[in-house]
Amino acid sequence: MELFDAAKNFFLNLSGENYINLFSIIIVAVTTYWVTKYNVLKPNKLRIKEQQLDNIYLPLYKLFLKMSDNVSIEDAVKYYNELSKVLENNYLFAFPELHELKNSLGDAIKDNGNYIQILKRIKHQVGIDYELLKKALGYPSKNWYEIFIRMTFRQKVESILAWVNVLFIFIPVILMYPLAKYSSPYGLYIFVGLYAIICLVLNKLNIWSKKLKD
Repeated sequence: MELFDAAKNFFLNLSGENYINLFSIIIVAVTTYWVTKYNVLKPNKLRIKEQQLDNIYLPLYKLFLKMSDNVSIEDAVKYYNELSKVLENNYLFAFPELHELKNSLGDAIKDNGNYIQILKRIKHQVGIDYELLKKALGYPSKNWYEIFIRMTFRQKVESILAWVNVLFIFIPVILMYPLAKYSSPYGLYIFVGLYAIICLVLNKLNIWSKKLKD
């Protein structure tokens, strides 16, 4: 309670102008941190993305582009061998999902499972990652809406949650002052409680999204 009272008194003693200044300082600090981090990591990230596109996703995109809906077991083995060769030569640069799909394809071929379905998932995943890498590197590519529509359910959930996570950080900064200044005596306490509950729910959603299948 003492912590809540101290926080409330702090915001009560702020004038509107001081609150705007405080909010501006926080925004500038967060923005500066992310811009600095981005500029430091950008050259290495761009180099990695270029290798991903040139050595993995462009060759695989071309490989699976003309794949038919009905693939024989012999052709499935050829696709598996080509995929394995590309991934073995560029193991660190491939996204984990592609390694998992490659292993699933190998198991399906060995056990006479539904390898066609897995090949379609690989083709879809490669296509999405190919477009995202092109966009990140500045090459002509599909717009964000077209890419989003083609994403799997898991990819859509993770994309939406990424934005929600960022926006959720700024909610307390925006609402603390008006709540402390103009709400009922327990308004701030209720807000903090609700915010804590929503944080737990959001954390659960992030964990759940990682467990979704493509």
